[in-house]
Amino acid sequence: MNGSPHGFGTFYFKTGDKYIGEFEKGEFEGDGIFYYANGNKYEGKFVNGKMNGHGTFFDHFGNKYIGKWENDEMNGDFFVFLNDGSAYEAIFKNGEIVKIIRKLDERVVKLMNL
Repeated sequence: MNGSPHGFGTFYFKTGDKYIGEFEKGEFEGDGIFYYANGNKYEGKFVNGKMNGHGTFFDHFGNKYIGKWENDEMNGDFFVFLNDGSAYEAIFKNGEIVKIIRKLDERVVKLMNL
């Protein structure tokens, strides 16, 4: 292992960022939470040190993005909850929104308990 983190733990960055979660051979691997110094937060799956798989991103403006991540970027179907109370289902590719599928009704959002 050569002193590389393995198992569950916390890693603090000099930038003020912090990761709490699973490590494998020194990489973020499995479930974890990444706290950004600017107030953003990602909760979800990590593979080879990157956000990969299902996760939720909370930005420091109060918006929330739930969906699939690939190599640290949003890819695929996402539920987007904006700080003004509106919510959408959208498609992202390489971290950019490419299509808004529909606006979610307030009743749907309440049923989703979000």
